[in-house]
Amino acid sequence: MEEKNNLDFDALIAFIRKEIDGYDYPALVNDRTDLVGVPLAEDVVLADLARFRAALVKPYWIDVDRRDTIADLESETPVVERCTVVTDDRDGYLLAYEPHKQEFLLVYRTGDRHVSIGVRGDAVGCYLAI
Repeated sequence: MEEKNNLDFDALIAFIRKEIDGYDYPALVNDRTDLVGVPLAEDVVLADLARFRAALVKPYWIDVDRRDTIADLESETPVVERCTVVTDDRDGYLLAYEPHKQEFLLVYRTGDRHVSIGVRGDAVGCYLAI
């Protein structure tokens, strides 16, 4: 992806759609001996991926208060990251993209603020964490 001032929103959404379409859940859980717990049923994951596709929005910029670590939470003044929102389920959670770090993150909307919640990484993994 490009730097935040030159971010191509169409390319970002195309990248996310490709990630969703290429997500191979059975390959992640088959023949694994390092998993803890019981994997979700494949139909649950497929429904969540459909929900992800439906939640995609025209990207827009927001400021996000970083509150990922204990140090972040204890700080009186949060670090603010400029991010692009890519999904909105209308349930308070947003999936955003931070171009400087080239990563996705979950954000919670609280009043007029947006706060990160410590879930960062790939688009599908972050979204499925909701």
